[in-house]
Amino acid sequence: MTSHARGTLTHESWEEHPVREWDGGGRIARAVVTWRCHGDIEGVWTQVTLTAHPDERSSSFCGLDHVEGRLGGRSGGFVLRAAGEWDGESVRGTWSVVPGSGTGELAGLRGEGTFTALDPTTMAYTLDYDLT
Repeated sequence: MTSHARGTLTHESWEEHPVREWDGGGRIARAVVTWRCHGDIEGVWTQVTLTAHPDERSSSFCGLDHVEGRLGGRSGGFVLRAAGEWDGESVRGTWSVVPGSGTGELAGLRGEGTFTALDPTTMAYTLDYDLT
């Protein structure tokens, strides 16, 4: 039976370093971001992302996110594979649980969801998941 998690992520830290820059202001960067989870997921969310900025007004990114805390009353951790875009005003994207990444009481976790920026420091998330 599929369960539905919803809540927010509050930004705690952001560290970004250019990997490659080119004429015209474009760059690829690597970022490590820490979030605090609120709602149906409670805990710490650490994101490692590669971001392509073709200019200063947009980006496309992909990465892996490690979540440690509680989901659906169970403790443990898991990894999400994420992809999204920033259009200069809003961030939105999707993610899915990396198979086999669940630990503790979250072993066997499967699922996918979405995220959307509410403001520069807060994201709304969803995760539709199953625990086997």
